[in-house]
Amino acid sequence: MWVLPVLAFQPAPRASCAAVASVPLPFRGGVVLARSLPLEVEEVVAAAFRKQYPPAKIAALWTELKACFGSEELALQAVRENPQIINPSYTDPPKLLARSKSCLVEIMSEEEAIEVMLKNPAVLQCGLSLRSTQADEIKSFANLRYYGGRLVPNPTAALAVVVAALFYVVAGSYVGDVAALDTIKPVLGFVGAGLFGATLYGVASSSRRKS
Repeated sequence: MWVLPVLAFQPAPRASCAAVASVPLPFRGGVVLARSLPLEVEEVVAAAFRKQYPPAKIAALWTELKACFGSEELALQAVRENPQIINPSYTDPPKLLARSKSCLVEIMSEEEAIEVMLKNPAVLQCGLSLRSTQADEIKSFANLRYYGGRLVPNPTAALAVVVAALFYVVAGSYVGDVAALDTIKPVLGFVGAGLFGATLYGVASSSRRKS
């Protein structure tokens, strides 16, 4: 069974777009060399990648990503959401990005594809296998991945809340505090559902560690 790739769903740092202009590098041989990546992308890569990759490989992925989104600003948003989209270990070859987007626009509109790509950039690592997936399934998964990480950013803390609430429900059932139970049960259900979704993401992402 084919599964859309999932990466760690903790929200990436939200940085300003003000520093995306190309910044000159030091002189080399009397010539000023332009950066192959915006400074903001370099900072995200430095924070997210453990390995060091040849700059040309990351630059090639960045170029393809910009072409897919048709906008440097949107491409930056995708990198902040999921830095691994320009990780050569996960996205290889660079043309995989274009092939994946091409499959997306075959089953949904350009606008819908861009929205999915922003919510779940890892969809661009799926390639031709997207053709065998329903558009609604891809959209639902993107929404789950995007909102799941924001609703339950810390699954451990959520688990503690659920356990505490369960104890409260059990205690309330003995003392007959009906009003408290009517209030806490819906909350418990909501948190439990969020925790369940977070757990699914944790299992799915365990095979794709930060590289």
